This record gives sequence, structure tokens and C-alpha cells, in this order.
Amino acid sequence: MTTTKTAPLTGVDGRLIYIGHLARTARFLKLFSISSLGITLLGVPLIFFIKSGMSTEFRTALASAALITSLSSTGIIHYVLAPYVTQITLPHVSTEAAPEAIEPITEDTQLSIDTLTFFGQPRRTHIRAGELLPSKRVFSSWRSPIGQEFHVQSDVVQTEEMLHLVQMVQARQTQ
Repeated sequence: MTTTKTAPLTGVDGRLIYIGHLARTARFLKLFSISSLGITLLGVPLIFFIKSGMSTEFRTALASAALITSLSSTGIIHYVLAPYVTQITLPHVSTEAAPEAIEPITEDTQLSIDTLTFFGQPRRTHIRAGELLPSKRVFSSWRSPIGQEFHVQSDVVQTEEMLHLVQMVQARQTQ
């Protein structure tokens, strides 16, 4: 049985084992893309109201090109950045616990994996480590049994717990 669920992010509660180095950049890019789409949606009607020598067909083509370009870029940015993991925490481990006092990650270890919503807001998913599977999707490293995708920068592992988690999920790829 899967225990994957999404909850609002309320801050770092637990031991932080991974931070996505591009988290701020990913959030900024999502917000910028949504903003530019909004500006495009507001600006397109102006193409039709401003008096000029352009024909209606040319104005329609211009408005369509602007909308298609903005919608496409926002869609691509969301597709690429939707699985990007901003941080992973062990929710039931004290932040003051000494590293040697922390139990190693097992299949039953509960994880909190933070990603970004379409509008760049944080989203937290709770999942057991044993439920993470290797992903075949481009721009994604792991997936949950219900199909949620996650991308971690496994070449930038900051803690022993994260290294063990990456190795655990990669071992499932060969099984």
C-alpha cells in the first residue's frame, strides 16, 4: 500500500538530507514564465484595439504567435521543472540529533520530498523510501507508485543519508 500524499509546506521540520542547488532558480524561472504569460494574455487584446495600418488577418496572426510562444514556453518550463526536488527531509528525526545517532535509511523510512507547484509554490510529498522507483521519464530520477516524478541531482549528494537513498533507488533499477 502506498503512503504518498501531498501536503502544504510548513517549513523544515525534521532532518534536512538534501537541498536542490537550483531551487531558487527553478522557482524564479517558473514565476517569470507565468508572469510573462499573464502579460501576454493582457497585451493581446491591445493588438486589436490600437489603430494602425495592419490588417485584421495580420493582427490575428501576430496575437496567435504571441500566445502560442508564451503558452509553449510556460508549458515546457513546467514539464521540465515539475519533478525538480528542492529539498528532502526525514520528518521524524530531530535536527539536533548527532549524525552517528541517526539510524540509516531503510525501506520503511518516511521521507518528505519538496517540489514546486505550477505557480512556483512549495509542495510536500510524504513517501516511504521503499516506494521510490527509478524513473524512465526524461528530466526525472525517481517516481512514486502513483506516478509522481522526482528529479534529484544525484551527482551533488550532501549527506550520507542521501547517498544511501540514491544507492537504494538505483539498486532497484537492476532488479
